[in-house]
Amino acid sequence: MTEYLASAAPAMGNHLWQATAFAAVAGAATLLLRRNRARVRYGLWLAASVKFLVPFSLLVGLGGLLPRPQRAVMAMPVYSAVDTAALPFAEMPVEVAPVKVHVSPMQRFEHLLPVVVAVVWLCGALVVLLVWGGRWRQVARTVRRAVRAEDGREVELLRRVEAAMGGRERVPLVLSREQMEPGIFGVFRTVLIWPERLSERLDDEHIAAILMHELMHVRRRDNLTAALHMLVEAAFWFHPMVWWMGARMVEERERACDEAVVEMGSRPGIYAESLLKAVRFCVESPLACVAGITGADLNRRVRSIMTLRLERMTVGKKMVLAALGFLAIAAPVAFGIVRMVPMYGQILHASGPLPSFEVATIKPLDPMRFVPPSNGGAPPAGRAPNGEQIVSQQELRFSKGPSQPSNLVNSTMTAKMLIDDAYNLPAFSKAQIVGGPEWTDQTMYRIQAKIDDAQYAAMQQMPSSQRVQQIRLMEQSLLAERFKLKVHFETREMPVYALEVAKGGPKLTQSVLNPTGVTQAHPTGMTVVGKGDGSEIKGNGVSPGQLILLLQQQPEVGNRMVVDKTGLKGNYDFSLDWTREGSAGADDGSSAVDAGPSFFTALKEQLGLQLVETKGPVEVIVIDHIERPSVDGAEVSAPQAVPGPSQTVPVPAPVAAPAKLPEFDAATIKPANPKNSIVGMFTYPGGRILCTNCTLQYLAMEAFGLQAWQISGGPSWVDDVQYDVEAKPPISSAASKLNNPIIKTPPSSEQREMLQSLLMDRFQLKIHRVPKEGPVYILSRGDKPLKLEPPKDKDGFSWAGRVGGGVVTDASGLAGTNISMPQLTARLSGFLNRPVLDETGIAGSFDFKYESGDEDPNSDVASGIAMSLREIGLKLAPGKGPVESIVIDHIERPSAN
Repeated sequence: MTEYLASAAPAMGNHLWQATAFAAVAGAATLLLRRNRARVRYGLWLAASVKFLVPFSLLVGLGGLLPRPQRAVMAMPVYSAVDTAALPFAEMPVEVAPVKVHVSPMQRFEHLLPVVVAVVWLCGALVVLLVWGGRWRQVARTVRRAVRAEDGREVELLRRVEAAMGGRERVPLVLSREQMEPGIFGVFRTVLIWPERLSERLDDEHIAAILMHELMHVRRRDNLTAALHMLVEAAFWFHPMVWWMGARMVEERERACDEAVVEMGSRPGIYAESLLKAVRFCVESPLACVAGITGADLNRRVRSIMTLRLERMTVGKKMVLAALGFLAIAAPVAFGIVRMVPMYGQILHASGPLPSFEVATIKPLDPMRFVPPSNGGAPPAGRAPNGEQIVSQQELRFSKGPSQPSNLVNSTMTAKMLIDDAYNLPAFSKAQIVGGPEWTDQTMYRIQAKIDDAQYAAMQQMPSSQRVQQIRLMEQSLLAERFKLKVHFETREMPVYALEVAKGGPKLTQSVLNPTGVTQAHPTGMTVVGKGDGSEIKGNGVSPGQLILLLQQQPEVGNRMVVDKTGLKGNYDFSLDWTREGSAGADDGSSAVDAGPSFFTALKEQLGLQLVETKGPVEVIVIDHIERPSVDGAEVSAPQAVPGPSQTVPVPAPVAAPAKLPEFDAATIKPANPKNSIVGMFTYPGGRILCTNCTLQYLAMEAFGLQAWQISGGPSWVDDVQYDVEAKPPISSAASKLNNPIIKTPPSSEQREMLQSLLMDRFQLKIHRVPKEGPVYILSRGDKPLKLEPPKDKDGFSWAGRVGGGVVTDASGLAGTNISMPQLTARLSGFLNRPVLDETGIAGSFDFKYESGDEDPNSDVASGIAMSLREIGLKLAPGKGPVESIVIDHIERPSAN
C-alpha cells in the first residue's frame, strides 16, 4: 500500500502543476476579456475547474494510441526536454536493498509519510463533503416544507416569462414561508423556490425580472456546473486557487444572468431595484449549487447593470480563445505521439502502394551441421550453423563487390530478422515481434534481390535516409508476396531500459571530427570487436541515438527497448570494453573478478551512463499469418536441421499454424496398453513418432508447444483417457530426413504441425487462442556470482529438474545439464504452472547443480526453486506479462484406424 501511494505521488504532482498552470492561463484570459460578456469568462473558469478532474495524461494516452508517424524517426534530443518539462515529478527508480536490522524513527516516518498524507487528504475531503451535505439537507428540508403553487400571481408571471424566453419545459414553483432568497434547487429536476411574503414588497415588473434571472440559471445549467466545481473543491480542498476560482465562477455566473435579463428587455432601473428589495428581505442560499439572485458583490452588480456597456469580441480575441482551446487538447495528444519517438526502432508503417524488387531469389540454407573448429566451440560470430556468413542489417544496403552490381541486396537471415529490418526495428530484435511459428526464428535463408535500374537511378537522387526507407518498403513487399505475411500493430506496456547519465556525469569525449553532425540512421561510426570472452565497442562521432541502436543488440539488454533519457546532444568519441556474462572462466577457470567488468558496470564506469529498468509504451508487430517462402509460386519446405539445444524443450507459447498443415503419411491411435507403464513421446530416425500412455491433453501440449495449464476446456476424458499413438511422416517431408541422436528429442516444428493435423482429423479438435496479460515469473541475473559451468556433453540431452532426476516437487534443489536460459525458463514454467520469461541476457548452454538439503515433501516448490536459482546467481521474481493459451471448443473420441 505504501509503495503504491509513493508511486502515485509523482503523477499527482504533475497533475497539480499542470492544472494550476492551466487555471493561471484561464485567469489571464479573463483579464483580456474583462470588457466582454461575463458568460465567456465563466466558460473559461469552468474549463479550468474541469481541468482539475481531467488530467492531461488521459489525452497523452490517447495520443499514444494514434497511428505512428510514417517515417522512421531517429534520435530527437528535444524529447528529453519536453518530457522533463511536462513531467518534472518523475518516479525515481526503486532499488531493492538488503533488509536492515535497525530502522531509525525518521526512516519509519519517511516510510509512512505517503500513508499519512493520504489519510490527511481523505479526512479533508470528507469534511468538505459533510459540510456540503449538511447544507444540501437544509435546503432540501426547506423545499419539502414548501407548498407547490398551481396558480396565483407568481405562477402566472412565471409562465408569461417562460413563454417570452421560448422555454418548452415548465419549471415547478413552490412557495416557502422562510425568509430566503428566490432560487433554483436541483441539478437535473429543478424547482423554483419563492418566499411567500416577498411578493407583497414587489410589483409585477420586479417579480418578472427576478423570475427571468432564475430561468436563465435553468437555461445555462448553472446548478450542474456549480455541483461539478463543488466536487473539485472536495477533492482539492488543500489548493487555494480552487476556492478562489469558485468565488470567481459565482461572480461571473450572476453577472452573466444579469446581462441576459437586461438584453431581453428588462429595464435596468427596475431590475436593479428588484434585486435591492429582494436582498433586504431574504437570506442568501448556503449552497453554491442553489442558483439565487445574490452570490456576488451587489454594489458592483448594480453599477454594472446601470452602466451596461458590452464590447463585441474582436476577431483577434476569438482567434486567441480558439488557439488556447486547440492547444489545450492538441498539445498533450501530440506529446503522447512524441513519447513513442525515443523508442529507437520505431515501426515503419507503409502508406500507399509498396515498391518492390525487380527480381528476388530466396533459398533455405543447407542444413548440414556445422563442423566445429579443431579447438571446439560454436560457429564463428556472424556465421550460420553451416558456416555461411550472416550479413547484418547495417551491411544490407547496396552491397558492392568486384563482380556484383551496386543495385543488388544480399542477405542471409531468418524470416524474423527480415521482418526486423523491413519494419525498422533494432537489428535482431525479438521484443517487438509477437507470434509466428518456430521456423521463422530458426530457418536461415539466403536472399538475393535486384532493384530495377530506373528505380535505382531515381533512388540515387534521394537523401540517404529515404533510400534506406525505400529498401525497407521493398522488403515489406517481399514478405507479403513471398512469405504471405499478414500482421497488425499493437501498443503494449513493456519492460524497457532508460539510458540515463550516471552519478558523476558522462565520461564521453566531444567528437573533434563531427561534434554536431546530423544523426544517421545506422551507427556507421561504431565498430564491435570480439575480445576473447568479452567485447569492445569503439565509436567516433556517434550520437546518443546511434549508441542506443547498438546497445539494444547486446544480449545483456535482453531484447528490451532503450529510451534516451540522457539529455545529451551532439556526437561523441568513446570506447566500451566488457566481459560477457556467463563466459568468464568458462574455459580456463578464471574468476569473474579477473575477467573484467560486466556490461552494466562497464557502461557506468567507462561512459558515465546507466541503464535503468522501467516500463513504457512499445509498439509491437503481431504476426497473424506467415508461410514458408515460395520460389516461382511453389511453396518450399525448408530442410530441418538436426535439433540443437534450443529445440529440446517446448517453448510455452502457441505455435501459429499455416493455412494448410502438413500431415502424417500413416498414423494409428489405440487405447493404451495397461501393461505398459512408460509415459511420454519419442521421436525416432526417419521422423517416426511414438507416444505411449498419452492423454489428449498431453498430445495437445506437444502439438502446440504448450504447458498443461495453458490448455482449458473439453470433457473430463481429455485428461483421463490414455492412448498409444504411432505416426510416420511422408518420404517427401523434411521430418523423414531427421536422425535424432536422442529419442526424447521433442518434435520439430513440422512434426508439431502434423500432430495438429492429426488432432483435428481424428479427434475433430476445434480450438481458439486466448492471448492475455497475466501473472508470470521473470528470470534475471541475481546479486551472487554465476555458478554456471560449461556443459560436459555439448551434444547431450538438455534437461533441468530435481537433483538426481525427476520433476521438482519440493525445495531440495535444482540441477541442469546442457541447458540454455530459454530452455530453463520453459522447464520452470512446467514446474511452477506459470509462464517464466527469460531476461537474463545470458547466451549459451550450461550445467549447474544446487542441493539445499531440504527433503520435506511439503515444502513450497516456488520458494525452493527461487532459493536454488539465487544460489547459482539467478533471480526469480513475480511480474506481469503475456500469457497465451488455447481453449478446446469441440473434441470427439478418436475415429477408428
